[in-house]
Amino acid sequence: MADEKGKQQQRAQSGQDWYEVEVEGQFSSSWFNWLEGWKIIPLPSGNTLLYGQVIDQPALHGLFARIRDMNIKIISLKKSSYPQSYETQGMKKQELKHRSV
Repeated sequence: MADEKGKQQQRAQSGQDWYEVEVEGQFSSSWFNWLEGWKIIPLPSGNTLLYGQVIDQPALHGLFARIRDMNIKIISLKKSSYPQSYETQGMKKQELKHRSV
């Protein structure tokens, strides 16, 4: 656990941007195992929040393409700053509110 926090802090200092991507529907983390280091959070709205870093704009477009190819609808995208991780804020999944653009 401490090792994971160290990795997150290291990535946060690398200048990469953090994003929250809300997708339609509930998905287990196995659907997004290709998103290494990302958090997969089920929302009370019935959607899923993907939270993590993207190295640059081409990588962000690649993320969108991969989600599109999985036939999953993107509800919203929000650029965020570290640490916005809901675990580090001590928020429970039930406290998350539906997000929209």
